[in-house]
Amino acid sequence: MSTITSISLTPEAARLAQRMKREGKNFSKFVRECLHLYYRESSENEHFGQTETWEGCEPFCIPTRSHFCRVCWPVGTPDISALADARKHVRVLGELRNSGEGTHPKWGGELDDDMLIPALWQDLGHGRKDIQLEPAVLQWLKDQADEHNRFLMPLANLDLTGNEKPVKAEKPRKGLLKRILYEMGK
Repeated sequence: MSTITSISLTPEAARLAQRMKREGKNFSKFVRECLHLYYRESSENEHFGQTETWEGCEPFCIPTRSHFCRVCWPVGTPDISALADARKHVRVLGELRNSGEGTHPKWGGELDDDMLIPALWQDLGHGRKDIQLEPAVLQWLKDQADEHNRFLMPLANLDLTGNEKPVKAEKPRKGLLKRILYEMGK
């Protein structure tokens, strides 16, 4: 359930808000996201959502919800395709462990390279591959979230004191004839 509230905008800010709406952007969502970004440091221990645990990593909240955990994902969620790539990479690591290939990051044998994140493995030749483990995958995913949510406005340094009062738009005056006709119509 949403709470409807109003805000006072300067004429310039109102033009920017209208521009945002014309461009098909959701102004309310923008304000909500700005509020979350502004207060993200104050919600130190408030986790939200289901958690996932990968080997060698602390449990983290799954970043697929529209209202995601600001503790695990302080700047926002990664792109959904990055999450899918990370899960595939971790699944391959689990399959390699279960196949008896060992827990060392350098494995031999056939492996579906398309399931691995290109930046997190390399071919060592002679059928051996150096594959990064889960902590590196989680760090990669957090880096993807940072890149995906790059925000240029430094919200923490904004001077937000004061309360801008709305300016009433001056109504055009009616001519004498229109006022007389209006009064006669009452």
